[in-house]
Amino acid sequence: MTFLGSVAIGILLLVGYVICRITSLTDRLSVLDVFSPFQYFSYARIVHGQGLNLLVTVLVLVLFGVLVVWTISRISGAISSVNGSTP
Repeated sequence: MTFLGSVAIGILLLVGYVICRITSLTDRLSVLDVFSPFQYFSYARIVHGQGLNLLVTVLVLVLFGVLVVWTISRISGAISSVNGSTP
């Protein structure tokens, strides 16, 4: 990953955290929760015994699996292209 990519991901995480804090202060902006990775699992719900939202948990696990497979395929493709170009 390039330096610019690392900075971009850092900025996205910071913006996501700011959205999380803003939406926790007011209920009128709760629509923005989908843009914050910090709002998918509510720690308060877990601590109070309400548990995890099954739909969100399944979606996160499926997305994680798809991204892992995609990353592995890209890495193996890059390795095979490097190995194929050497004599």
